[in-house]
Amino acid sequence: MTERLPARIVVHSIPGGFVLIGLTWMIGHMQVVPVSAADFVKFAPYFLFAAGLLLSAVFHRSRVFHALLLLLACHLALVLTADRSFSAASVVLADAIGMVLPLNLVLIALLPETGITSREGQIRLGIFAAQALAIAIVIRYYAVPGMRFLERPLVEWLAFREFRGLPQSVLVAFVLGLLLLVLPLVRRRFRPVDVGLYWALVSGFVALSVAGSARSVSIAFSAGATVLLIALLESFYAMAYFDELTDLPSRRAFNDAKLRLGGTYTVAMVDVDHFKKFNDTYGHDAGDQVLRMVAARISEVSGGGKGYRYGGEEFAVLFPGKQVDESFPHLERLRRSIEELPFKLRSQERRAGGKKRKLSLKRRRGAKEQTNITVSIGVAGIEGNRRKPDDLVKAADTALYRAKDCGRNCTIIGDAETVTA
Repeated sequence: MTERLPARIVVHSIPGGFVLIGLTWMIGHMQVVPVSAADFVKFAPYFLFAAGLLLSAVFHRSRVFHALLLLLACHLALVLTADRSFSAASVVLADAIGMVLPLNLVLIALLPETGITSREGQIRLGIFAAQALAIAIVIRYYAVPGMRFLERPLVEWLAFREFRGLPQSVLVAFVLGLLLLVLPLVRRRFRPVDVGLYWALVSGFVALSVAGSARSVSIAFSAGATVLLIALLESFYAMAYFDELTDLPSRRAFNDAKLRLGGTYTVAMVDVDHFKKFNDTYGHDAGDQVLRMVAARISEVSGGGKGYRYGGEEFAVLFPGKQVDESFPHLERLRRSIEELPFKLRSQERRAGGKKRKLSLKRRRGAKEQTNITVSIGVAGIEGNRRKPDDLVKAADTALYRAKDCGRNCTIIGDAETVTA
């Protein structure tokens, strides 16, 4: 929400891109891989899959867990049939994997997180098992000619009938899968797991295109597992350093940022006015909407400032290298932008204590009504001395309480010299 989209695309896409580029190079230069590394290439996928499955299970990341399980099953199937790549059964198996892998990764991307051992998680595992059983039965009893229709061109007039042994049906399935995976990517603003699933599908395509070589398949799926592991680690970092509700950096990130401050900086504390009363009147869902709206404005603060979710309805803004008089106009612009932005509510009434109360709001078009949100800001700066950042936070907090005493919806400058360490 609050991080610039191009920056998020770059940050979360580069690791997977580098892994896939390395994968392509390795497969294209297999002769340069020393024989002594053969065992490492052979067993590396299993270590990666085991690590990813363990971490995702411990931290209840069901989407990564299911994606890794799916890739592991496809890896085992292709590796075990690599020396029979031209038999009817192995061709049908590769085609079937090429159809179900994109479909399942798209479903994993679109479905919400759920507990691995929960009812929903068990249903998803059951669906995977049913697909594997159905493919095994078809290959065992109906591989020829039951599934050979997948080899037929879907469109006769296309110049290509297949690519590296993959028929048109599989190519179309992967193209559709990659296009459909863009939806959760954009909707969730390029979250790490969604990016990881996208690159995992690319690695699956590469694995199928080199299905005749067990070593190449292992390298391809190792890349897919690595990308998902990277996504998992990025998710852990986001859990620790970013606020889930507002998508702003969290208080832990704020405390780390304070350690990197130089001799001149400004700290501002921002508090939503009458937030408790707003919550009691309109409900916690509306309160969460307010916090997200305020956070979105704080994330766009000008003057080189950076916003953080400090706790509750309180936010912090750091201006490294800026004095108070340089930061003050940008904070005032921030305060006015929040005040001038109407906040729309969906309902005119809500039940409180068993009674229905009318909300005193200005009526607008349709069923939606709106009110205005304001914030109070306390700011303190320091230049050229060695006072601790915590002292400045206390000074800004004291100025914030003065802003509330002055009637709220204003910005007050505090004095760090009056705060004792």
